[in-house]
Amino acid sequence: MKPLLIAQQLTDIDDKFILGSMPPSVIPSPKPARPKLKAGVIALGAVAAVLSGVLTVGLIVSLVKMGNLNPFAPPDDTEESTVTSEDTETNETVETNDSETVTEAEADPEAPTVFSEGLDFALHHSGGYIVAGIGSCTDADLVIPSTHEGAPVVGIDEYAFYENTQLTSVYVPGSVTEIGSNAFTKCKNLTTATLAEGVSEIGTLAFSGCTALTSITIPNSLTYVNSPAFQDCKALEFTVYDQAKYLGNEENPYVLLVSCLNRDITACEVHENTRVIAGSAFDRCTKLASITVPDSIVSAGQNAFKDCENLTYNSKSSALFLGNAENPFVILVSASSTGISGCDIPEGTRVIMPYAFKDCNRMSGVSIPDTVVFIGKGAFTIASG
Repeated sequence: MKPLLIAQQLTDIDDKFILGSMPPSVIPSPKPARPKLKAGVIALGAVAAVLSGVLTVGLIVSLVKMGNLNPFAPPDDTEESTVTSEDTETNETVETNDSETVTEAEADPEAPTVFSEGLDFALHHSGGYIVAGIGSCTDADLVIPSTHEGAPVVGIDEYAFYENTQLTSVYVPGSVTEIGSNAFTKCKNLTTATLAEGVSEIGTLAFSGCTALTSITIPNSLTYVNSPAFQDCKALEFTVYDQAKYLGNEENPYVLLVSCLNRDITACEVHENTRVIAGSAFDRCTKLASITVPDSIVSAGQNAFKDCENLTYNSKSSALFLGNAENPFVILVSASSTGISGCDIPEGTRVIMPYAFKDCNRMSGVSIPDTVVFIGKGAFTIASG
């Protein structure tokens, strides 16, 4: 375990920190690119700044990425149920892990070969493009292309298709790593959505208010979902497992834990193949006393366990954790109090929740193990004065 030093009152590290899987922002205005993290030793530094009266602890981090981020076995045979909540070929190429170049059709035989035309695009700071809006496209079945003018399409902008009533289905290619906040909000005639392998982040309320949406394919590449992205999707079918609702794909229906089954649950065992716990998933589950979290988790969104006043945490080194019998420290939810002076985060911890150490003004140091794959937004934010 290597020490993580608090250097000064510094700027925020970033919205998120995901080893080996850092999706680019889809905000069209240029801003400094997020660091591209790869296997090996990773160092992060920051400089002093004061923003709107809030000082964010900047961190000098030395972390070692160990092994594959999230290998997934096929789902087990646990009984599952379904619940409803009220032709032109292209030669686009993708890079495989062993650097072989193959056609997109070879990488994904089910990928469409005809794409929607007339969409509006905006340049992304990475050199690729984001989808900015519907433009002159009249397709009801929207198929977003993976390239535009020879460059990859890497994101869908915030509000890109907000309140669009012409869309009935959408296909998002794997080149798109991030779907922006409210991107498809209130697309009331949208019934199906397919997110190809490669999509990693779904923004706040991205599909909220899609009242006709019945099915969505979530890839194993997913790494983060903030806030209730599927709020008021009353026709959407979920897979249910032990008091929680999930979305996923044919091979793994449990990729994303969307929410609890209801606010009166008292216990929950998160499925062993789950990668992501969505923001606000267990918000206001005041009767929830215990939850089992597997080692497969790579992130948990903001307020995932907010106001769970009866939830039992595992306490160690001035912090509160959730986990399982073999590893009780999978998710660091918060500091045990704002008065702590430091924290030696134990081996086995994978996720540090957003704002976990917020307002811990007396904290002078913290050690982060190399098992951590995610540090949430504002995890080390402190108040000025």
